[in-house]
Amino acid sequence: MAVYTEVNSWAALQTAISTGAPDNYDDFIVIKNGFTGDAVSAITLSENKKVTIAVEGNITINRGSFTGSFLKITGGNLVLGSPAYGGTLTLNGGPGTADNALVTVNSGSFTMNSGAIRNNINTAGPGGAVEVSSGSFTMNGGLITGNSANGYGGVYAHPGASFNRGGGTINGNATVYTAGYVYDGTNKPCYWLGTTRIDLPIIPGTNGYATGITVSGGTVYTAGYYIDGGGNKPCYWVGTARIDLPIILGTNGYATGITVSGGTVYTAGYYIDGGNTKPCYWVGTTRIDLPTDGRATGITVSGGTVYTAGSYQDGGTSKPCYWVGTTRIDLPGTGGVTGITVSGGTVYTAGYVYDGDQKPCYWVGTTRIDLPGTAGWTSGITVSGGTVYTAGEYADGGPITPCYWLGTTRIELPIIPGTNAHTTGITVSGGTVYTVGYYYGDDKACYWVGTTRIDLPEPGGIASGIFVTE
Repeated sequence: MAVYTEVNSWAALQTAISTGAPDNYDDFIVIKNGFTGDAVSAITLSENKKVTIAVEGNITINRGSFTGSFLKITGGNLVLGSPAYGGTLTLNGGPGTADNALVTVNSGSFTMNSGAIRNNINTAGPGGAVEVSSGSFTMNGGLITGNSANGYGGVYAHPGASFNRGGGTINGNATVYTAGYVYDGTNKPCYWLGTTRIDLPIIPGTNGYATGITVSGGTVYTAGYYIDGGGNKPCYWVGTARIDLPIILGTNGYATGITVSGGTVYTAGYYIDGGNTKPCYWVGTTRIDLPTDGRATGITVSGGTVYTAGSYQDGGTSKPCYWVGTTRIDLPGTGGVTGITVSGGTVYTAGYVYDGDQKPCYWVGTTRIDLPGTAGWTSGITVSGGTVYTAGEYADGGPITPCYWLGTTRIELPIIPGTNAHTTGITVSGGTVYTVGYYYGDDKACYWVGTTRIDLPEPGGIASGIFVTE
């Protein structure tokens, strides 16, 4: 037997579930058209009974002024969606960030037949949409999308819990990895899984820096360098295992970017031999020198060909370029290249040029596209769905303001008013733009999901690379 209840507000829904039907009865709750109000506190199901939530229309419930789960199941069975009603319920975790999944199951079960769980940014743990600590989650229909977390941006079932997939769609959920360093007496290289820091080993008491990051086959690869008594040593880390990269004995070297293709690690960088700066890349630990003096600042592999971004010196002037293998391709202007990608066989590079002022730009092949903003530059580039996205910053006579450009349309990224900030990289996953960087004050490392800033927990840090997995 069931008790039928109609609700038209979050408070009424909370009362219906928490008060519940008498013992030996189930609850059948219908969310009516005209439902109003945001989710402002968690609804907990703790009774050992079945509660079904049906929807009369198409209703969206947004996050209000709290950061917890919308629904907490600590007993019983919560069912979202009923074939007797054709409406859908969307639980929307935005705007802002959260410290839990939108639905948490600590015991009992959660069944999703329809509706959507989306746009939740869980900065405190795994599972952006649903986290199952104990008990079960069964997905028969509906949509889980646009969520992110410290691992498993969509659904996370802990060991001993279960996730049963009978239908529905899960896509566009993200796990964010960022590389950088923190200051704790010395500069310590690290990467963050969401907001959880993983330190990378170097020689104790020395300084180190992580400059780029990628993930392949579930393994994290991070590029960087460290400083010991013999100078600056380029390296990369597989997980937390450090691999030193060879340079000429007695020189200083830097690894600036990393990618993995076909199981092989490719790292870009440069080394300083006397007064000459030599661009290079490494295939595994084999160094490939690139012609002329300069620096390599980014790397990608497409169709088995290595593409490296950077700049070279021409009579003391910095010239932007990229290399296809070891063949240099000059780009118009005076300046440098900071990032590279290949899409549809076309090379896209990001950087800056000097033309009375430092100006942000990108190149499609060798055609330069200037971006709005002065006293600025771009720090990374990606292409998604045929659209070019570049990260960077500009000043225009004021503070240094972080931003990204969608094509040539500038999107400003929020920081603490009056501070200066830099971006260091960009990627797009599931249609959402992710940008990484830091802002001054405490040198606070951060990243942005769209235009929502996520501060990384340690003060005195800089984030310098980003990678997102779904």
